[in-house]
Amino acid sequence: MPIYEPDHVEYVIATGNMRVVLDDGREMLGYWSHPDIGGLFPGIVLIHDWWGITDLERSIAQIFAQMGHYVMVWSRRRHKKP
Repeated sequence: MPIYEPDHVEYVIATGNMRVVLDDGREMLGYWSHPDIGGLFPGIVLIHDWWGITDLERSIAQIFAQMGHYVMVWSRRRHKKP
């Protein structure tokens, strides 16, 4: 749980799963989280550990998004051929 700081802004966020088709036809799966107010934000790419994208990676992405970052977590384990 974040500690309350009166001079710190936390944004309402949007989250979801994503799928990107690579040039060779494989699909790269992932998760995204960002402030839900539109506009430009700094970006962060998170890489998961051995077990793939878990609740831990999703939580970290959501914390960064609440602080004003666009976060993508790519899955390195699930590249599928069409």
